[in-house]
Amino acid sequence: MTRGALELIVWDVREGSAATLILPDGRVVWFDCGKGSFINGENFLPYKSLKSPIIDLLVLSHPHKNHLKDFWNIPSSNINDCLFNSTVSNEYMDALRSFSENRGDIAETFAKRFIMKPSPYCGIIRAYKFPFAPPLTLFGYWVDDYFGDNFNNYSVVVFLSTGKNIVCLTGDIEEEGFDFLLTKHTPFFDELLRKTNIFLALHHGNKKGWFSKFSSLLRPEITIISENEGKETDALSFYENITAGHIVQKEIKDSTEWLFPPVFKKNKILTTKANGTIKIVLTEKEFSLFATRGL
Repeated sequence: MTRGALELIVWDVREGSAATLILPDGRVVWFDCGKGSFINGENFLPYKSLKSPIIDLLVLSHPHKNHLKDFWNIPSSNINDCLFNSTVSNEYMDALRSFSENRGDIAETFAKRFIMKPSPYCGIIRAYKFPFAPPLTLFGYWVDDYFGDNFNNYSVVVFLSTGKNIVCLTGDIEEEGFDFLLTKHTPFFDELLRKTNIFLALHHGNKKGWFSKFSSLLRPEITIISENEGKETDALSFYENITAGHIVQKEIKDSTEWLFPPVFKKNKILTTKANGTIKIVLTEKEFSLFATRGL
């Protein structure tokens, strides 16, 4: 990794989503725990592919099983802290217990360490400083009132702000929940959204997650979709209309090659199904994009 850079990996998963932020000092922030791969099959486990790192902060966006499946491969002692929407704590526990027949001790350990702790207030959730890199601030927002039984709308939305880059990770929140956050947390939420240059699309690129106000609020350079098997990704044209585009390199093992020749073009949309695991290297003034296939 480039000295002083942060590296965000959006994993090729077939279920849910999973993303890993590797900090310049080696610490890790993990977002959601989907599993499987469109190339490597159902047995692909993102956490094990990084040689079991210590996670400084684990963000579980919402209590749907497909976003929690790789959780069981993370020893509870390897998680320093966890952020989730404590408004739906019981639903997280129900989801964890539902596929943990022989691992109830892990569910109970998780409950004692994290579930019983309420989420912090919306806003700044973490701030990191490094000797040779720009500081990183994590902002988190979530619906903290009862909002019906659609747990997608309780998804934690996280902004990563470092140097001139702002990344937005959205979980599976849908338009109603996003509008709630925008209304309640204006002007801070919409200011972050307007400055976002790397956007991870709502609800796997599904129209249910398309927010009509994006047309006036959001102008990213790249939109990334964690695409799920068997689910419609039918909002691509909407995102293409608001995304400027950014050059993408192809990653081959431990080296890279530019998309040149014959075509040197900007990509607007990257999806995990078409483009595999996507890596974003963030420096103070810019970012670079790499994908494992489909370029």
